[in-house]
Amino acid sequence: MMPQTLPSLFKENSMQQISPGHRGPVLSLASRPGGILVSAGHDGMLRVTQIWPTPKALYGLGGYNAWIGDICIDSDGKRLLSDGRDDVVVVHDFSKVVEEDMSVYE
Repeated sequence: MMPQTLPSLFKENSMQQISPGHRGPVLSLASRPGGILVSAGHDGMLRVTQIWPTPKALYGLGGYNAWIGDICIDSDGKRLLSDGRDDVVVVHDFSKVVEEDMSVYE
């Protein structure tokens, strides 16, 4: 039996850094259908990244007073929930992924 090959995104030694990244450890990840990945970091930022078909940073959500602990996307993919070290839960409208707002990535 021949081993199955993986898509090029997951092949060995095919790592690609997507900039800008977090300024510290990534603490949580959540995915949304359509190749969207959200990462939460110790830097108090949520980063929204397209991972498929072409990896690229889309935008960031900042303004948190402390590092972000967990994130999740509801089953409809329309709301992004996050909580942080400051014991606050934030609900973001995630019904549209907007590429134009890259201002947080200065």
